[in-house]
Amino acid sequence: MKMRFIRRYILFFASISIALGGCEEVGVSTESDDGVVAEFKMSESESDIILPVTIDGSSYNFILDTGCGATIFGKNARQSLGTKVRTQKLHTIRGINFEAEVYKSPTEFMIDSLPVLVDEVLYIDDFKKYDMGDNCDGIIGMDVLKDYVIKLDFIGSRVQFIRSGYKSMDSNHEVSMGNKPNYENVVMPYVPSKVMGHKVDFLIDTGFPHPYVGYLQDSIFEKILKESACETQEAIVDDQAEQSIVARISFDNMDVGPVFLLKRHTSVVGIKFLRVFDSVTFYFPEKKVGFRYSKFNVVESNKDTMTKELETPGESKVLHPESNMKGETNE
Repeated sequence: MKMRFIRRYILFFASISIALGGCEEVGVSTESDDGVVAEFKMSESESDIILPVTIDGSSYNFILDTGCGATIFGKNARQSLGTKVRTQKLHTIRGINFEAEVYKSPTEFMIDSLPVLVDEVLYIDDFKKYDMGDNCDGIIGMDVLKDYVIKLDFIGSRVQFIRSGYKSMDSNHEVSMGNKPNYENVVMPYVPSKVMGHKVDFLIDTGFPHPYVGYLQDSIFEKILKESACETQEAIVDDQAEQSIVARISFDNMDVGPVFLLKRHTSVVGIKFLRVFDSVTFYFPEKKVGFRYSKFNVVESNKDTMTKELETPGESKVLHPESNMKGETNE
């Protein structure tokens, strides 16, 4: 059987995550004039975006995960699964091979009052084992999200599902997604960028587990260490010391950073990275990502704080200093 990735940590071609962030319904469940078909409150500090899911009358908490190619059920939601279809071999970006069970999707599967229209879902009994977090009941992946515009409004602390075709004027910088189809031919949100002059396609993964750490593809990581006068620093991840590259990520003429990048199979940035912006909008049907920022072109972070948080993950303390349009901070 053909091997497939399932997520950051399951990148199915898919991906995965850690602790829960609270998310509660704020009452928008029918389409409004601005195209919003569902809206939910988003935690201001937690790592994950949690969606209220109802399956056959029972309530669950599912993570919104742009780095995961498929929708996944955990053991708490297993009783709601339909008929088992097959067993699927999967491969994580950390090199772990395992198998997941594939089931027919439940007939009454809703994100609040928004129907989830997928034919099949996956079941994994131990989320923690694959860095998916152990406090959630499941994952809403790209097989569902691809049909919507998804806006993460960090100023308003809300996530919005917007109908396909709606074009917001809210973003002041847009980047096209690379054409990288994964599980079931779903195009994942990889965006072209540069790190220390090297071209990198970063997966924007809202289920990414580490607070301030990004991942950099191993071959590029080694090239930068060998060819560039780059800054490095020790990072403590899962009680283990790892070398990280401290660098800015450039999206066209927009620089973001510095960020800590660890060596991994795939280049990834997550929700903590995204929180330096006012909002991030995924135009999945158009294969674009829009960024909204105010009064700065470079997002400059406090590296001392970041180092401390790598050792003791906690609430984000990323700063938004003033800068000029050349990407130089006014220090």
